[in-house]
Amino acid sequence: MQHFELLIELILKNEYAKLREALQIKVLDVPKGGMLPQCAGEHGLVGVMCAGYAHGVRYSSEGREVEYLLYKPWDVIGNLSSCKNEYSVFADSMCTVMTFSYEKLLSSTHELSREFLIALIEAVSLKYAESQKRTRCLTCSTLREKIFTYLSDLSAEKQWFEIPLDRNALAAYLFCDRSALCRELSKMKKDGVIDFHKNRFRILLSGIPKSD
Repeated sequence: MQHFELLIELILKNEYAKLREALQIKVLDVPKGGMLPQCAGEHGLVGVMCAGYAHGVRYSSEGREVEYLLYKPWDVIGNLSSCKNEYSVFADSMCTVMTFSYEKLLSSTHELSREFLIALIEAVSLKYAESQKRTRCLTCSTLREKIFTYLSDLSAEKQWFEIPLDRNALAAYLFCDRSALCRELSKMKKDGVIDFHKNRFRILLSGIPKSD
């Protein structure tokens, strides 16, 4: 992943002007709350989050958020297939996004094109691995187990840690009702499972607890 980051940083510094031109690279600044460009095979574009944080949502026919993705620096936005991208991506902070033509990358003869493609595929593979964490959360049988699994993945054995989602976003991520989430968080705090203040959390137990 470090190699991918280094390549992007060099491109942003205009070290490879010919490669930027060949891949039709553009760099965009998106303010907090703004929508990031649509990046999908159908548009021939792939995006890379160079700075900032964002979230992607997919809506049901009733307008409910049914899926939730998180984006951090060096994450790939969109997909490499011709499939339609059904996610809308919104900036949670000031974001810098680099977009480029995936078709141009595949046909480019620039000496760094193959190296960049390999690094890109590795970055996509890491993002896919991260998405499996959410799948693991959603397959938990109770809301308490979902919350505990999500927090455990983020804690990295730290005593206190901060989660990137507010309560609305966390409810969407865990595919549950916001009021139910808040009730269960309060119960888990009362039961001595976790402690928290706003978005700062601490896990007090080592195993996944059972709800009452």
